[in-house]
Amino acid sequence: MFKNIVRVLLIMCIIMSCASTAKQTDATVQTSEEDFEIIQNSKGTITIVNYVGESQHVVIPSIIGNVEVTEIDNRAFSNKNLLSVFIPEGIITVGKNAFSHNSGITTLIIPNSVKTIEESAFSSNQLKSLTFGNQLTTIGNDAFSYNQLKEVNIPPSVTTIGNDAFATNPLERINIPSSVTRIGNYAFDGNNFLAIEIGANKAYVTTSVGFEESFVNFYINAQNRRAGTYVKNGRIWSLK
Repeated sequence: MFKNIVRVLLIMCIIMSCASTAKQTDATVQTSEEDFEIIQNSKGTITIVNYVGESQHVVIPSIIGNVEVTEIDNRAFSNKNLLSVFIPEGIITVGKNAFSHNSGITTLIIPNSVKTIEESAFSSNQLKSLTFGNQLTTIGNDAFSYNQLKEVNIPPSVTTIGNDAFATNPLERINIPSSVTRIGNYAFDGNNFLAIEIGANKAYVTTSVGFEESFVNFYINAQNRRAGTYVKNGRIWSLK
């Protein structure tokens, strides 16, 4: 009888201990202001310079200490084993390698406030879904290279796409608006496009940006650089 009572008490202690541990684990899922190392930049707003939290699911605050967060510094969230990240409205600049090398990030929404995504900002993740905001102007070198993107829609605010910006993705479809005036070398290298929506008379349509030769020849020679959606069927391109 006594042994049974002791056994019951031990089981209850174990259950209570597990419940306490679960609560502590749940608490670490939530990010707080203390999880972010910050500086006040020259504009008087906040720049996040490093993430020191334990959660793999990061919610970046829009305000810290009653001051607006506007910038994410170079490498602030790089190689942190993140699984997801929420970037709030108010962020204007995402720095170099800011979120690179987080193999668990598969989905990303860029808020409307972001104007510049710098070099390698989201490189070497596992992005499968990417949504851009409507004020973005610059996509830097290698910004989204080495991901798993199959489709990308560039917003009509973008003017510049840097070298290797979307290199080494399994991209099949892309929309490049007429606002884009410059595309860097190898920006689309290592992809396999089946559909390209593009504006008229674009001088950047060359093999040097990563477009395959058959598309370049069809766009320039067969279609005289006409705007539209170019679709590939087998080895043959057509304009829809």
